[in-house]
Amino acid sequence: MNEKQIRKFNEEMARKYGPHKYHSTKNIFIKFAESVKRKKIIKKLKNNQQNCLLLDVGCGAGDILDSLPVRNKIGIDYSFYLLSIAKKRSYKFPILQSNAEKLPFKDNQFNCILLMDVLEHVANPKKILNEIYRISAKDSMFILNIPNDNLINKCKKIIKKLNLHKYFVTEYHLEENNGKNANINMDWHLHHFTKNDIVKLISPKWHIIENHSIPSKIAEFQMLFFLSPKKK
Repeated sequence: MNEKQIRKFNEEMARKYGPHKYHSTKNIFIKFAESVKRKKIIKKLKNNQQNCLLLDVGCGAGDILDSLPVRNKIGIDYSFYLLSIAKKRSYKFPILQSNAEKLPFKDNQFNCILLMDVLEHVANPKKILNEIYRISAKDSMFILNIPNDNLINKCKKIIKKLNLHKYFVTEYHLEENNGKNANINMDWHLHHFTKNDIVKLISPKWHIIENHSIPSKIAEFQMLFFLSPKKK
């Protein structure tokens, strides 16, 4: 896809799935997983980076960024639709429109960078990671979160088979579509990563400080990494 097609696709998917609604869902399973993830991130920020300059790449409508105990923070997102929602919320931190493949920041500028559930949506994951590496300071922390689509899709098939739709939010795309079963695999996910895939992608330029299964090892629906750049 060219730039124009990617932008159109991204806007369509943002409107279709409404990631800002995901963060306000009443679904207890999702709320629990997100709570576990945020607590781990906040704990790490309090211990290491509370006074850092933080950038959230692909911040959406700013839901996660707003909850983090960091004074100096910036968000960027590709979607004008999600940015319009963020602006209505009148946050005290700036949120900018930008393509993450060409970040409008200087080299080594940020002490902490977040990339939360973004890499699976982008056309060129390596380009995004290279840009994040470029703008990361030597002593910075990179927080990366990726959904475990293999497990998620298996669970969605079971949910579909057992007719448990009403207990799950529409972001999971389980509803009927024109009389046919909707696509189990979310069509906004251009890539489905395993943990080995992620380690292979990040290992050339990043040290793994910690990695966590979210919400737990026996139910690893998300993979959370705390990384540091391999910079001299």
